[in-house]
Amino acid sequence: MAGLIAAYADPEVIVFAGGRLKHMSVSMNAVLGEHFGRLDVSHARQKSRVLIARSPREGRDPVPAAARVEGLEVRAFGGAFAGANLDIGTRLLLEQLPAAPAGGTADDPWIDLACGTGIVAAWMATRHPEVRVYASDQSAVAVKSARATMIANGINSRVEVARDDALASRPDSSASLIALNPPFHSGAAVTDLLAPRLFADAARVLRPGGELWCVWNSALRYRPQALDNRGAHRSGGAQRQVHRHGLHAASVN
Repeated sequence: MAGLIAAYADPEVIVFAGGRLKHMSVSMNAVLGEHFGRLDVSHARQKSRVLIARSPREGRDPVPAAARVEGLEVRAFGGAFAGANLDIGTRLLLEQLPAAPAGGTADDPWIDLACGTGIVAAWMATRHPEVRVYASDQSAVAVKSARATMIANGINSRVEVARDDALASRPDSSASLIALNPPFHSGAAVTDLLAPRLFADAARVLRPGGELWCVWNSALRYRPQALDNRGAHRSGGAQRQVHRHGLHAASVN
């Protein structure tokens, strides 16, 4: 965010970044100092403090964090879930994805729903050079990160990354495979209300006999929701848990 403000805001912009002391660290000062020529720190008051940044530095468009994970180049702009790392749920999902699923054509792409930094989509495309993949996320930061990930892996011509509300732009019965690690954050809020909408849209987009491969923290108890009358049973109904590791479970619907 600091990089975006510095790159595009008026040169006279003043940024006030306030918070509770327990949620602030000196690394925040370093980030703001990287993008602004002057940084003032207020005295603490009622366990809170304000950082005041002025004089944005020119040409400081944000650069994504970069890492090599499981043979993939991963890129993540600030705010992307898990950063340039592989979270435990996504790792479990990758380990369980089928070796040779149906689809993967231009008319029947494999889908990485709620793609985040695009690790699942990149995994699919790099291991199956002939396939087409569609990756979508509601978050603009996630979409920007995923596009950078595809470019870094040289697969951007075969992976379409789109900002979408679930799969609103995809037609009914148009995909044979959807992979999903449902988000449980909406901005800074923790919520379990996002997954049911994603399950319902996945059911709409799946072809008859298509498969939704999904992973979640088992404490969230998503299995009944994945099979309710808005969910996966519309495209076949069967569900099985294929693996369980610690707090996470992977299933196919």
